[in-house]
Amino acid sequence: MDIHKPKPWHGWREFLKEYVIIVVGVLTALGAEQFAASIHDARLADETRATAHAELTQALDRYRSRLPLEPCIDRRLEEIGHLLATAGDAGYIAPAWIGRPQFWGFNSSGWDAATQGGRTALLHDAERTRLGAIYGQLRDLSRLEQEEQRAWADLRQMEDQQRLDPQTLAVVRSALQQARLANWNVRVDVAQALANARGVGIHFDGAAAKASPSICLPTNTPRAEAVAQINRFFGDQLGEP
Repeated sequence: MDIHKPKPWHGWREFLKEYVIIVVGVLTALGAEQFAASIHDARLADETRATAHAELTQALDRYRSRLPLEPCIDRRLEEIGHLLATAGDAGYIAPAWIGRPQFWGFNSSGWDAATQGGRTALLHDAERTRLGAIYGQLRDLSRLEQEEQRAWADLRQMEDQQRLDPQTLAVVRSALQQARLANWNVRVDVAQALANARGVGIHFDGAAAKASPSICLPTNTPRAEAVAQINRFFGDQLGEP
């Protein structure tokens, strides 16, 4: 049986030639691997960015719907303040309807999954920081909305109550201040989140979508009529709290 033995090098020139071939081959393989990894990371970064932009666009487009409600919220808060000031007067007429601002909430599952999977680290530091800040503002908005809804639940104690006892008056007065503070905080957070979104290339065209008419209905609207209008707006029969 013939055994092929490696041929010995004939001088340093041949050795260097073989060495260069091996080194270049290794470096080429490593470079190709790194190039493929960079392409993969860039694709994951693009997907992470697209997911974040889609979630933030949807959430902020919903919160933009609050903007047309702001005059109604301000007016209702002033009306409640006047009602509290005159609750003990002769001829006081209790409100039939108080209503509430709409509650939106938001979805951050895509960003949360990307963070847990380490994919947000593939974004540039400045971009990751700005996107994370917007998500932080939205989480704060969600918390503020919940506080606001609790305050308006206390304010609705005034509905159809021709006489308010001292304890109820104290609760409603406190709720009015909480509702005013929550409204201001929500307004600030929405404005800042929208401005920050534009800073990362998220833009909104056209007017904001219409929101629930609950807070804009007159205080003398009978509850059954108010609920019917809100059901028609949402296209369901879920009513109001």
